[in-house]
Amino acid sequence: QCDGPMDSVLRIEPIADRIRAFGLEVDEVDGHDVGAIAASLARDVEAPQVVLARTDPAHGVPLLRERAPVLHYLRFGSAEERMRYVTFRDDLPGPDPQGEQPEEAL
Repeated sequence: QCDGPMDSVLRIEPIADRIRAFGLEVDEVDGHDVGAIAASLARDVEAPQVVLARTDPAHGVPLLRERAPVLHYLRFGSAEERMRYVTFRDDLPGPDPQGEQPEEAL
């Protein structure tokens, strides 16, 4: 939805109630909490189950929080802004699962 925040482009709430109306069981969980997702999936249910994982696209990325809710089509306004993102990426813990990315990829 490049035209604005989801709720201003397409109203989907109350999505959990809409799904329940089809006879499915719905668990709403924090989509950033792997334990909560696993617990929901491990639960015995009587009907088909939907895990509605609520997420925040800027979760854990302060630079994106500054831009929210405008997060699509990210363009750097300056070389300084680009370097802030490069530094954030380079400071991430652990190996890059996709291999090294050239600077141009950012």
